[in-house]
Amino acid sequence: MQSTNALLRKYENDLNVSGTGVILLGAWSIIKGLLEIIFNFDMFEDFRETFPENPISAYVILAAIILIFIAIIISLHLFVGLNAIRDSKGGKFRRGYPLYSFIMVIFTFLTMFTYRDKFSEIKDIDTAIVSVLVDITTIYVFWSVFRSSARVKELRQNVKSGIENDSVTGSGTDMGSNSEREVK
Repeated sequence: MQSTNALLRKYENDLNVSGTGVILLGAWSIIKGLLEIIFNFDMFEDFRETFPENPISAYVILAAIILIFIAIIISLHLFVGLNAIRDSKGGKFRRGYPLYSFIMVIFTFLTMFTYRDKFSEIKDIDTAIVSVLVDITTIYVFWSVFRSSARVKELRQNVKSGIENDSVTGSGTDMGSNSEREVK
């Protein structure tokens, strides 16, 4: 049996580590995306064919689209990661970060189905396996932020109201009266 304060420290630490992980995975996502763009020349050629009269504008439009997606990805990762770290340390944070974390769990899970084609070609099998493993790690880290933020909130309310946990599941008893303290 762990006390409420011990559980609170555990989940605050989980939230801090997971928040850092979200930021690092955001950086990895950007690096991975840029490497895929650099080494996937077919994508440039396919996009250039949509603007046969002016291929330079096709590259500019594609670069703008890529930069917008990179900005969105890093913004979401930084928003969730930094707010999770702030929350874990008891600082000021924006309350919406667990929702974005949950949305990222769903989004990452759904994007895992795009690797189906890579598993069919033997030359891409190693990339597909690594990508799936990274996505599973991403899902775990975002889920950890979501779960830990909810537990930290609950445990902080329990500490504030004087409720002591009897188990890890969060069931507790009020430690405010003398008779209950003597029984324990």
